[in-house]
Amino acid sequence: NSGTWQDQNNDTNSIQNDFGGAASTFNNSGTYNKTGAGTTTIAIAFNNQATGQVAVSNGALLLTGGGTSSSGSTYTVASGATLGFGGAHDLQAGSGISGAGTVSFRGGGTTTVAGSYNVSGTTAVSAASGAGTINFTGPAVLGGGALAVSGSTVNFDTGAPVAFSSITQSGGTIGGANAITVSGASSWSNGTMTGAGSTTFNGALALSNNGAYLDLTAGRTLTTAGTTTWTRGPGGGHIRTGGGAVINNSGTWQDQNNDVNSIQNDFGGAASTFNNSGTY
Repeated sequence: NSGTWQDQNNDTNSIQNDFGGAASTFNNSGTYNKTGAGTTTIAIAFNNQATGQVAVSNGALLLTGGGTSSSGSTYTVASGATLGFGGAHDLQAGSGISGAGTVSFRGGGTTTVAGSYNVSGTTAVSAASGAGTINFTGPAVLGGGALAVSGSTVNFDTGAPVAFSSITQSGGTIGGANAITVSGASSWSNGTMTGAGSTTFNGALALSNNGAYLDLTAGRTLTTAGTTTWTRGPGGGHIRTGGGAVINNSGTWQDQNNDVNSIQNDFGGAASTFNNSGTY
């Protein structure tokens, strides 16, 4: 496509490699406008070339076949709309993703975001297309939106601080060397935080491990500066640490467990530490 592609589908639609054989490809050097209220899935490789522009103003556009986005290419997603990436995507330096909508990384391969990322809506990481890894390596992750992680692994290694309005983690892994700061109310009910970076919650944080484990590994630092509420249901699970992980509480930690619960160095390695300068 070197012209203007008007995706006006108001129902579910797709482009797929139904007949097999060599892989099919959608090369976009023009403009792709998603204006219909339905969900469009492009399940073949989508290459957004240097002059390519993708604008999602309504519905959902799911690019589940991987692809390459060259320097100069752009994606925008409006509030209420969804732009999804599945399979292996290479979003190269000089490419850009922005908008107030939802950007969904669906797993199914390794996706690298080396370009600019300025999303004030929600960044969602899942395993909807199978387990995968999303690596943010670009100059910055901006926009101050929400992060929701339910599956797959997302690593932040941009070399600059990363800020979100909230984090909802119900599975998957948050990793990397970046310092992540969270301003608003958040929750962690399953999954792993790992790597040399840190996660600082300045707002309220709900920790709940009902039949699940909250894992803090490989030297990760968790800082709680607001009110942290820790509960455990009858389903089991606890907070597992290892590799020199650190918990710093400078806020108020409300231990409301009505069942047996624990924080343990289950993964071994260097001893983990809980530093309390607030109220427990």
